[in-house]
Amino acid sequence: MRSVVSVAGSGRPVLVSSGKDGSVRVWDERSGGYGIQMTDLSKSRAFLSFDVSLDGYTVAAGTELHGDDVSVLYWDPRQPAAPLRTHSSTHSDDITVVHFSPSTPGVLLTASSDGLISLSNSEETDEDEAVVNVGNWGCSVSQAGWLPDGSRIWCASDMETFSTWSEELDLLQSHDIRGPCLHSGPRTWVTDYLITASPSSPSGDSSLDVFVGSNEGDIALLSNRDLSTPQSSAQWSLHKLWSTGHEGVVRSLLWDEKDQVLVTGGEDGKICVWPGLSQGGLGGRGVVVEDESAMDVLDIPVSFQAFKRRQASILETALPGAMPKEGLSGAYQGRPLAKRLWLIDSHNALLIPDLHECSTFNGGIFSLDLNAPVAPIAPLASAAAEVPTRQMIIEPWAKREINIVLLGEIATGKTALVNLIANMCAGSTLEDLEEKIELSNEAGNNGGSQTIQPHLYSITCVNGQKVNILDTPGLADGRGMAKDIEHMKAIVDAIKKNFHTLDGIVIVESGYSYHLSPPLYSTLDNLSHLFPDSIADNIAFVFTVVGPPPEKPHFVTTSLREELQKAPQWSINNPLALWFKYQKKLAEGWSDEEHPLEELHEMTQHEYERAIEMLSQLFQYLDKCKAQPVKSRKEDGV
Repeated sequence: MRSVVSVAGSGRPVLVSSGKDGSVRVWDERSGGYGIQMTDLSKSRAFLSFDVSLDGYTVAAGTELHGDDVSVLYWDPRQPAAPLRTHSSTHSDDITVVHFSPSTPGVLLTASSDGLISLSNSEETDEDEAVVNVGNWGCSVSQAGWLPDGSRIWCASDMETFSTWSEELDLLQSHDIRGPCLHSGPRTWVTDYLITASPSSPSGDSSLDVFVGSNEGDIALLSNRDLSTPQSSAQWSLHKLWSTGHEGVVRSLLWDEKDQVLVTGGEDGKICVWPGLSQGGLGGRGVVVEDESAMDVLDIPVSFQAFKRRQASILETALPGAMPKEGLSGAYQGRPLAKRLWLIDSHNALLIPDLHECSTFNGGIFSLDLNAPVAPIAPLASAAAEVPTRQMIIEPWAKREINIVLLGEIATGKTALVNLIANMCAGSTLEDLEEKIELSNEAGNNGGSQTIQPHLYSITCVNGQKVNILDTPGLADGRGMAKDIEHMKAIVDAIKKNFHTLDGIVIVESGYSYHLSPPLYSTLDNLSHLFPDSIADNIAFVFTVVGPPPEKPHFVTTSLREELQKAPQWSINNPLALWFKYQKKLAEGWSDEEHPLEELHEMTQHEYERAIEMLSQLFQYLDKCKAQPVKSRKEDGV
């Protein structure tokens, strides 16, 4: 669905759509219905993409694959009953992109799930002569369009890769769109996916601008001035970051160039309306993404509609006291922000989200209170007593005592890893594995939920060596940024309280994660003030929920800061969970010929042996690491 300047001589902008009902429709806003409907009466097939020529007298649409048939159809919208012509040999799979050239009449760009990008002469009646150029990217193309110069082309794939092509469809550049990232003080941007690209250049620097998103619902505008030359090393620039509007993946985006407004829609069922670059932020001035520069470009939506949760529209927004009609952005330049935001929806209900964590509103930026109360530190607890009759299972190390901090997002298995280490240090065989963590520190008191507060586990191994592990609350907390900041401060305080030196920081991440989350980077930034610069040499990664070889974590190492890219990485599928699952099924009398208990036991045994090898390597690494001194409160300025 898109708005076009004119169709069939209408002389005014109209809305055009295509659908799986096999039609392309031109809508009449005066009647509320469609004025023109273009179909192919000879066949019933879905239209996945379409475009209208510059003069408005040709409409092209691409179909989905039906059997062996996939086609590009052309209509004259003044005679919509049947297509003028059909090109059926351009692609062999779903046609996902159809775009007329903005500079050369009659040239049509198409792209497909078959990996091909094609330029065709839309006015050529002989199908064999219609295709002008073809490029093969080798991956399914989800989006494509024209660069601002009107001759070169950009493409995006389903695998979050991004490429540019010459007018002869020679590949110029190919990038992982998740590569551009910024780490700057308390703020971090890491790209998870491409939303779309804009040839109109919202940044104002005459380059192709791309809107990218994070899994948390944030949106960034990036540009690259030199995408049209072969394998250029030009850097990406970040122009603005829009945050706090969505709570999940952003699927659609509309840039209103005339009114400088951005409209977004996401999987959370919200439509967000945002101020453009001219309303605060950096304007046309970019921040080079690789630089350690200040990124004071956050903004919040003017208004939004929540369709899924309440099936209602947000009609008004206001701050208690006096709220200007133009909305939130820029309205309270440097003034105190009230602790509550008022919203009135179409059910005439008053909604009052809690914004207690926000202390100021400065040019569209929420400033968070870092002095929020911190949960008390859990007392020192012994997770495993000495078991003299057992033997050390993991390879012994030289240090008498090793101090470790575990960091990670929620639900990555940090506490389960502590549990496993406690069992291994106690010399537990597979049949001896048991819960050794202190359940009172787990939400819901079930050992499988979020850690409530930092908790120091002091584990004495069977050979007398000691491991002190600070288990920490999960970051990227679903309860919001304020909770993450509360956890960050609690972690810093717990390290100062419990350690004089630290042997290692172990980052525990899911094997399905592609990169570290912004809250995790912010925590590392805060911790860096406690240690010498060499603390980067004491960091390691453990990826959980990773099956046996050859399965590997999805993590993109190049997304890390340079000093972390050489940190050692291990993966583990914690045998504790598998063992508990096996015991439960055994007690229930499990009987399944396709998945017999013997297979589960064999898998558990295999993962137990892998865990021994992995933990042995981890502790040998920590043993060789130089212990880093922890700055005192006085040294840290506290």
